Amino acid sequence: MTEISERGVDHATAVPASAWAFAWSFVAGQVLELARRGAQSPDDWPLSMLFGVALVTFFSHGVLRARWVRFWLVVVLVAVALVAELVAFVDAPTGWTAAALALSVLQAVLLHRYTCSTWFELQRARVPGAVSLIPILLVAALVGALGGILGAEQSLTPTQEMYEDPFSDPFTDPAGDPFVGLE
Repeated sequence: MTEISERGVDHATAVPASAWAFAWSFVAGQVLELARRGAQSPDDWPLSMLFGVALVTFFSHGVLRARWVRFWLVVVLVAVALVAELVAFVDAPTGWTAAALALSVLQAVLLHRYTCSTWFELQRARVPGAVSLIPILLVAALVGALGGILGAEQSLTPTQEMYEDPFSDPFTDPAGDPFVGLE
């Protein structure tokens, strides 16, 4: 049996607050990354944004409707992000890594809370008559669009130094001093 609130919203069929918070946490993550990394060239935005919107919206719809393949791929993505942010924080504790780690923990908690909701159980059972997902999928589209604007990670951007001498000794600095910095 479901309860109806004072405003007349059936909480068993309304998209749970944990799903909304989960969606907005990804918007916050994209905004943090945009502030940290900056935007890519505006010439690359249209195609990248279109791809991001399509991909994120497709997977978000699958998570919201409890479609197992898409749901578990997102679970794995959140878990890998959590481990990666933990390693990044342990390796170089900065404000950015602390914020990213906190956001990853929050996303894992919100995803777990969502899976414990009545909505998720109804979606798993494929009960007909669910509410429209358009509002929350617009948030997912915003996440994809912001992802399309993001610039490349600096450490992933190839530089000329990476290609100068592929056969050089990795334990020698360019001046020829062996084992520099290993004291």
